[in-house]
Amino acid sequence: MAGMTGPVKKIRYGVEGEQFAQGVGASQVLYPGEVALQSGSGSVTAGYLKNAASPGAADLVVGMLGEPTGGAYMLGPSITAGTVDGELQMEVLTGTFFIQSGTGSDELSAATNNKTVYYGGENEDGPIACATSQGSSLPVLGVQRPQDPSIAGGALPGENYWPIAIRPDLGGT
Repeated sequence: MAGMTGPVKKIRYGVEGEQFAQGVGASQVLYPGEVALQSGSGSVTAGYLKNAASPGAADLVVGMLGEPTGGAYMLGPSITAGTVDGELQMEVLTGTFFIQSGTGSDELSAATNNKTVYYGGENEDGPIACATSQGSSLPVLGVQRPQDPSIAGGALPGENYWPIAIRPDLGGT
């Protein structure tokens, strides 16, 4: 699955959650609006944020990416971390956000309301929420909340987007 190629709009649903800064792994390319994915293992040092295009089962979704912090700024559609882990810090936002649904057996519906959903990677439109863990190969994204019935009528973000509470333990409702 192709990943993001530029920032995407984060659409909040309800009350804002906690906001904090977290270090980014060396040489990672990140996009605002991407899931803030903390590495659990692999080529990126555990505990640091990594590009969210290819999630692993040991990774942890900690929120949604905001802007770089600490005096760093974006020069284009992405921001690239330096060569040292944690040299770049990114804003991480928690709360409930509209996330696009997976397809097929991973499609979200009213039947998955108030259930745990999983992070299935991203495409050019942003993060993807999946109804299954695909055999425990995907990290938890959050808890799906019921969708406002007016969303299904064609209004943005659209009927295949569902409100997902990311990190309810940090203020996601």
